[in-house]
Amino acid sequence: MRTKILIVGAGPVGLLLANLLGQKKIDTLLVEKRSEASRHSKAIGITPPSLRILAQLGLEETFISEGVRITDAHVHGKKDRIGHLSFSALPGPYRFILSFPQRRTEEILRRTLESFPGIQFLQNHECIEYSDHGDHISARVRTETGGTLDIDADYLCACDGFRSSLRQLSGIDMPGREYSDTFLMGDYRDRSGLEREAHLFFTPSGSVESFPLPGEFRRWVVQTPFYMEDPDPDYLENSVFQRSGFALDPADREWTSPFRIYSRVMPVFYRGRLLFLGDAAHTIPPIGGQGMNTGFGDAEHAAGILASMLEGGYSAGLLRSYSRRRRKAAVTAAGRAVLSMKTGTIQGSIASALRNGILTLLLASPFKHSLSKHYAMLALKGISSF
Repeated sequence: MRTKILIVGAGPVGLLLANLLGQKKIDTLLVEKRSEASRHSKAIGITPPSLRILAQLGLEETFISEGVRITDAHVHGKKDRIGHLSFSALPGPYRFILSFPQRRTEEILRRTLESFPGIQFLQNHECIEYSDHGDHISARVRTETGGTLDIDADYLCACDGFRSSLRQLSGIDMPGREYSDTFLMGDYRDRSGLEREAHLFFTPSGSVESFPLPGEFRRWVVQTPFYMEDPDPDYLENSVFQRSGFALDPADREWTSPFRIYSRVMPVFYRGRLLFLGDAAHTIPPIGGQGMNTGFGDAEHAAGILASMLEGGYSAGLLRSYSRRRRKAAVTAAGRAVLSMKTGTIQGSIASALRNGILTLLLASPFKHSLSKHYAMLALKGISSF
């Protein structure tokens, strides 16, 4: 089988890349080892730069009409409100963070693929080996029946996530670290009365973050003392009540999930004709919603250089530029996410009071406008696209 571009992994980044290539009329094969998409919401924040990319596909209104526009975030201490952050003064047309479940993002991007005749999408197909022949890539894919399919492509794109099999096959390490901070998140029917605003609670006993979701649901995230592999949902509900005063009804619980914090970035985002994107290239702490959006920037940049190389030939210079710029974006996003996490997870009466005092001053100063751009990922402008 022959194609111009082979994409491995149909998460949000792989799907977006396939759509962008389809729009450029580039023959592309997208393979995904899962037989069906995840049913859970996972990542929920779409930033203004990502909305700009979706606008290139004519999809921004679909997302905005279904999502929740978060224009304000409130920060609280144990007893009082510390301050307020507004996105309404952001430059550009998107003056908000869009709350939108990842599962629905994937559904829309999958559906849009059908409008591009040059795109093929194979589910339940796993890439098990590849070879770079200098002038093309060959890959072997295990099919849904257990057989194999041999594919030749001009370029191969690894969008296969944190545990990327292509990264392992290439022998490139992704250095970084695992942090001791752990969290438990859950989606509940929203009876809080907090409307369409984000609320962060920084207390001596730990943090709580709360974000509105479409369909009158709400995401709650609590800091935990250890990784709860098999979590008791009552822990989340009890922690939310003790730290924020909001009572969650177990009957309103849709799902819960624990998570650890990793920060890892590959030293280089390509090898030969193989490009790495999204979580396959960088694992960014989910605090602040930086990960998927950084991957969207990868997809936009990769689509641009792939189109250029298919027209003008292989260019190590373009690939080095992609690697340098996207790695810089990932390192910056990861650093900011870690800083946000460390700020929110400070515990103890004295340390927490000091942290909250500093935040009170920052959120009352002109610096808060820079913070708004920080969380909207507008400060990555200039290194986030091709």
